Amino acid sequence: MAATSFVLPERCWPKGRRYMRELRRAVEAYWYATMEDPEAAALKIRRVVTAVNVLDEAVFQNAFGDAYKKHRAQDPLGKVVMGLELIRNCEEQGFGAHFSRIER
Repeated sequence: MAATSFVLPERCWPKGRRYMRELRRAVEAYWYATMEDPEAAALKIRRVVTAVNVLDEAVFQNAFGDAYKKHRAQDPLGKVVMGLELIRNCEEQGFGAHFSRIER
């Protein structure tokens, strides 16, 4: 697939920089946590997937709209981003929905 270039508009730089910094720190924290135990790593991976999700939705989709979404859906690395969103959704929203009890 040919490389597609997206130049981030100036208005998106502050949030983009903030969450790239968070992603860098979260990946480092995750890496160290993998040396502790699987539970520590599972707790740290939430930061990573959340940062990726914010970059995906609040920065890139906000800046480029449908062109970015189309490119993401066709690119193998874009599919990774979409998979990380699934993990984030399960971590953030899945527990309560999965184990909720309806009282009658």
